[in-house]
Amino acid sequence: MRASYLAAGRCRLVMPIGEAHHEDLLQHGVPRARLELVYMGVSGEFSGQGAERGDRGTGARLQLVYTGTVARERGRDVMLEGLALACRAGIPCQLTLVGADEDQQRYCANRARELGLSDEMLTVVGRVPGTEIPRYLRRADLGICIWEDRLWWRFNPPTKLFEYLVAGLPVLASRIRTHTDYIEDGVNGFVFDYDPASFAQCLETIWARRSDLSTASERAVLSSGKFKWTGIEPRFLELVQEACPG
Repeated sequence: MRASYLAAGRCRLVMPIGEAHHEDLLQHGVPRARLELVYMGVSGEFSGQGAERGDRGTGARLQLVYTGTVARERGRDVMLEGLALACRAGIPCQLTLVGADEDQQRYCANRARELGLSDEMLTVVGRVPGTEIPRYLRRADLGICIWEDRLWWRFNPPTKLFEYLVAGLPVLASRIRTHTDYIEDGVNGFVFDYDPASFAQCLETIWARRSDLSTASERAVLSSGKFKWTGIEPRFLELVQEACPG
């Protein structure tokens, strides 16, 4: 960490991707004049369609999607165990995990059997090209962002959070600053503590209020405007040009 602060202090331009990271760099002596907050830009391919957003929460099951590495420290077991608790409590859910490698797929299959999760409750997809991610998001009611509360992850917001919002997906987010800086509980998403019981309780609350998901979807889109690459690109290129003239 110390080396990263020293390096940042010597650069002409440092572009943190979130407010927490920006504040942390300032606190560690990086000159404000060299800092410019630039969000991770999301492609227009992620933009959801109005009709699809209006359908969120109207199916027989609550459709959940998670994209990214399917690892323990990224909430794999919290999601699987929380899903099992919710299903046992009578909450009809289906979770789709997108991005698992072969070992992660085997682990999830074995754990699903142990927890009594059927194919109707859990689908695990291998790694796919980034261009295919939007179609998985369009099928879902909510997108999941979940991380252990590790020091670095308090400063580095996940790209998927912004992709979900642009796609009009309310975000089901674990309680860590890099999620809660952007997700307001009950508005453009839902916040839960990082444990299976809290995850399951959040699903129960959402199912009871599923008629509100279309409104939450619209609010997700409204909160996503500043994360679209089309708006970020001109300023990004201008900053690079200023830092590296010629």
